[in-house]
Amino acid sequence: MTYLIDRTSRGIKEVRKTAIASLINFFKKNYISKRTTEIVKTLIQTFQASANYHFRIIFVEIYANLAENFSRRFIKSFGLNELAVKLMDDKVPDVRKRAYEIGVLVRKMLNQNETSLIVKLDDALNRGRLDSNKYVSEVII
Repeated sequence: MTYLIDRTSRGIKEVRKTAIASLINFFKKNYISKRTTEIVKTLIQTFQASANYHFRIIFVEIYANLAENFSRRFIKSFGLNELAVKLMDDKVPDVRKRAYEIGVLVRKMLNQNETSLIVKLDDALNRGRLDSNKYVSEVII
């Protein structure tokens, strides 16, 4: 798994996509596993919480792949929705842009009873419409 995480962080785009797909396959086969929990926490620490903005963009890619392949409960159990919404307020425009691009996907991963997070998401998307960076604001329809 360390190799796949390394390839995710340092590989070219196609290698990164393949490494992420391999991680997703591992999670599918080891859904309820302590190892899965450890790896997802490592992905969060390595990518979402990174000072490197490229890594935060990679986290958006990881989130999108996880959300497309796993249940709301899986995504919620790791707090991934909150982390994705948080990136919509990132200081780097490229990160905000990528986070806004998955806004609809984040909304699909939320249950109706998660009202506070729905409000945070809506607020973030509204701020995005008014973003001073045109490159970012034009992403939101």
